[in-house]
Amino acid sequence: MSSWIHYMPDIQNLKYDISGLTTLKDEGIKEIGSRLEDLGNLIKIELKLGDLTSMTERGFYWLVGGLKSQKNICEIHLDLSNWSKLSSIGLSDNFSILFEGLPYVQKMIINLSLIPTMDNKTLTACFKNLKKMNSLQNLSIKVAKCVALTNQAIIDVGTSLAAMPSLAYLACDFSGLPQTDDKMVKGFALALKKAKKLTNLALNLSSNLNLTKNSIEKLLEACNGIKSLVYLEADFSKCELIRTNCVKLTDYLIYM
Repeated sequence: MSSWIHYMPDIQNLKYDISGLTTLKDEGIKEIGSRLEDLGNLIKIELKLGDLTSMTERGFYWLVGGLKSQKNICEIHLDLSNWSKLSSIGLSDNFSILFEGLPYVQKMIINLSLIPTMDNKTLTACFKNLKKMNSLQNLSIKVAKCVALTNQAIIDVGTSLAAMPSLAYLACDFSGLPQTDDKMVKGFALALKKAKKLTNLALNLSSNLNLTKNSIEKLLEACNGIKSLVYLEADFSKCELIRTNCVKLTDYLIYM
């Protein structure tokens, strides 16, 4: 399936989409991981692996090994959405290994939406080593519809993000989290006050049915404490308890 990679050893930009192959087993991902080790000049890689519902932590481990072998890579897009058989330990351990092994990556997009085993402990453990990515400036995290997550997990992620030394652009998709409320928004934004270089923040908070207008007020209040921040975008659409029109302020764009 990925044997063609072997014949392109000097490729610098790789986009690979096998999303939706629900019958693909761990051995298929092992083949991809081993082929990646043959590529020494990759600068950017996009792996769309969503809805591979037969994958387990064994497949993820082999994939992480292939990604870690890339010493020149600057940008990674990784979609693992709806990997429904991933264990909590398999998620957290492999992400810790991945982040520790990629100190030179400058941009990363990670989609972990719709993973049923993604609970508070797992999410916190997944991102504990983000601070070791010294060169990472642009980060996008998606954990939409991970229904087991609560306020504390999102706040803990904010603490990990604030410890990243070079982070300037941050986008987070926290939509569709039924166990969260206004405390999540306030706590996450307050945690980011310690982010020294953060200039741009985009938050997707749509379809969180427990959020009220207080979330908007607390978000703006907390973000005013982020001294480096110059742009804030927040999506509050389909938050049924917020019943006002779109509000535009000088430096903020809030969607409802």
